[in-house]
Amino acid sequence: MQEAVLPLPAPLIRAFAHLSPADNLPVDLGTHTLTLWAPHELIELQVGYRWHGFNGKRMREWDERMVVFAEDGGDPLALRLDEDDGPVWLSRRGEGRHAFFEAAPSLADFYECVALWLETGEAGGFRAGLEARYGAGAGRLWIWRELVSRVDARR
Repeated sequence: MQEAVLPLPAPLIRAFAHLSPADNLPVDLGTHTLTLWAPHELIELQVGYRWHGFNGKRMREWDERMVVFAEDGGDPLALRLDEDDGPVWLSRRGEGRHAFFEAAPSLADFYECVALWLETGEAGGFRAGLEARYGAGAGRLWIWRELVSRVDARR
């Protein structure tokens, strides 16, 4: 196996300096699992996105600016190397080339939403918490669509 180097986006470097799971961290969202990746797993888990799983070569269609740091039910959540504070991007599976859309305005907001879900664990309290924090903008968050509206934002 050849050695690989993975540049990290600034928000991810800052986050890992303060909070980083020792192992991949699954978060039950009720309908599916969100998995936050441990730092030591990041390179290996880029396989299938950045690198081909069989030959290890770079995937031509992959945008090299994107670094996947988590999966939402198997869909990649990524940050871009050229953006200092986000946003967090989500792509849907099964569309050939990855079509990323904004999932959260920043990595801090992303983690705050996940923490709020873990704290409340149910749609009503989660909705109230997101509305208190984001006001009318709460409905634009991917996690709102998934857990409050029950719209499959991945499709």
